[in-house]
Amino acid sequence: MLRCLTDTAITFVYLAKHGTEQEFMDFKRYGEGKEKLLMLHLQETYPKEKSLEGKSAIEIADDLGSGFLPELIDIDLDNWTKKSARELAIAAEMEQFYRLVYDPTSSDVHGTWVSLKHSNLSRCIQPLHRFHRLPSYTEPPLYLNTLSAVQDIYEHCLDVATNQLGYPKPTERLKAIPIDKPKETL
Repeated sequence: MLRCLTDTAITFVYLAKHGTEQEFMDFKRYGEGKEKLLMLHLQETYPKEKSLEGKSAIEIADDLGSGFLPELIDIDLDNWTKKSARELAIAAEMEQFYRLVYDPTSSDVHGTWVSLKHSNLSRCIQPLHRFHRLPSYTEPPLYLNTLSAVQDIYEHCLDVATNQLGYPKPTERLKAIPIDKPKETL
């Protein structure tokens, strides 16, 4: 979830600060293309299924068709931009979030060894077994620093929304999570 949040925040801040009209259109078209792709999967391969939102292919087509036919929507399997997430983060002045949150949590999204090691495996306590790893059937830990990172990302996006886009300032800010942080944090 943290990786998805950071990805969304980087895109939001980039578009808010530097997005051109063409990039906004590309972003919207890419999302509509992915929605059309889901509609096609439901129509052709899984006709009895519904989307995660509980929509049928017909309902998705209705959402997409407001004023035009879904057939006219292009599906781009690549991305809405040719820039990497790192390049977007640098341009959005969110490189620290990219390096300390987005990149490390990408291992969870992609199911790499690091993710498995930290979230799904525990050490065998038998010294003669050389402390090999075994499947763990417990919930992965939720660290306070994860909650702090979420709050920092939220606050950063809120500042961009109010200062760049003119959103109204909130009447109340989030209360800080009481954890000891090193001097340089997100």
